[in-house]
Amino acid sequence: MENIFQFIDVLPEVNLDRNDTEQQIFTKYFNTINQNMLKEILNLKPEIMKNIELSEKCRMKGNLHYRAKNYTVAMTFYVIGLRQAPRDSTEYALTIANRSAECLVDIERVFKSEYPKDMLYKIYMRQAKCYLELKCYGKASKAAQNAKTSFETAKVTLNKKVSELIAEKIKDIERCLENHLDTDTTVNDEEQPSFPVLTAGENPSFAYASNAVAMRKNKQSGRHVVASVDIKKGDVLFVEEPYSTDVLLFSETYFKYCSECFTSSLTCIPCTSCFMLVFCSDECRQLHWDTRHRWECAAVRRSVISKELSLALGVLFRVSHTGFNTIIPDARVYGNKTDNYPYVNQLMTHKNNIPQETYTGYVKAAACLVVYLIHFTDYFEWLYARYNRPAGSREELHRMVGGLLLKFLSQNGTNKDIINNTFVARADKYDIGLKRNQLACALYVSSSALNHACLPNTVKRSVCIL
Repeated sequence: MENIFQFIDVLPEVNLDRNDTEQQIFTKYFNTINQNMLKEILNLKPEIMKNIELSEKCRMKGNLHYRAKNYTVAMTFYVIGLRQAPRDSTEYALTIANRSAECLVDIERVFKSEYPKDMLYKIYMRQAKCYLELKCYGKASKAAQNAKTSFETAKVTLNKKVSELIAEKIKDIERCLENHLDTDTTVNDEEQPSFPVLTAGENPSFAYASNAVAMRKNKQSGRHVVASVDIKKGDVLFVEEPYSTDVLLFSETYFKYCSECFTSSLTCIPCTSCFMLVFCSDECRQLHWDTRHRWECAAVRRSVISKELSLALGVLFRVSHTGFNTIIPDARVYGNKTDNYPYVNQLMTHKNNIPQETYTGYVKAAACLVVYLIHFTDYFEWLYARYNRPAGSREELHRMVGGLLLKFLSQNGTNKDIINNTFVARADKYDIGLKRNQLACALYVSSSALNHACLPNTVKRSVCIL
């Protein structure tokens, strides 16, 4: 995927003094560029919009694979087709309906969509069959009755042969219900993984860390983790939620994972504006939009985003919601689960060790991002109206945000980690070992203090908790 780094060659060179702060470096550079020129360059990137014709083709391929009982492949085509369908279109409703054959969640989505009313009997029949499989006979009976009522209204539009066939299928469902009480069996959800338990309990002075480790700092090593007790194989030293992640665009199977909580699902729903991000639920989609995607979506549609840029933007958007507090109330404590930004702010950039070409690219990329946020989103209008925004004019906020983005880009190079999906690889029906599918990059503030000497002796695992 192309991204903003492709534009840096047209920007003026950067005269760096790395003894300056990031905000000083950014401000000096930002004052030298032609913002209108950069705006026009970004504007020339065509937006890749949803494609209803492609959506229909994918739905048809999904139907072919479903009839051939290639269910996983069929679901994949349905997800791809759904991503391409405009949210309020009939095609979106039809794709959700086709995918709903074995999914009660999708069935409920169909009822809320623009699905043709004269075809709803099909959806009620599918709902009844699903409830029969789950032994929820009361719900199955109600769905069968709804199917019968809906069919009575719709059958005037059907030819006699089709009408008789559908009537017989509804009777088959009713016959299946005859031998069962009009009650529902309690359905137990699949057991979800739980967070691992920290060995020796949680460290009160080191957020997300075990009592088996402690944070130390000296001139030679900077901040680093040391063992407080003898550590055994299998001990859990950190259980930490990421402070920020990049958007899920860079894994080959990104459309199977929720961009908010990383849940794996074959029944994801897409962003209503772009066709790239998918979500496991309406709640995750709304949360992701409210907290960050409202400002990233246009960049995704224009294909000007990358892992590095998205992770830096994610940090910016999170601190924009929580406030730009950098005060650490107690120097003896590291990390805060309520607001971890003061400790994000302390992460080392190692900017003097970053190659000149790379750091120059960060400065130019930060400038591009600020121009993008000014002209293609309402981010700065939103930020300027916040009660806890930093003081200053709009122009001063532009330069402050640019300096922060430069800092985050530099920090993430040495502090980011990977969210992986670990699975058992198979060949010829034999397990051949564990493989990892990289899903996203993430910033973990506490566990980033594990230095290179620790990493060969530790294992990091990603856990999704619903």
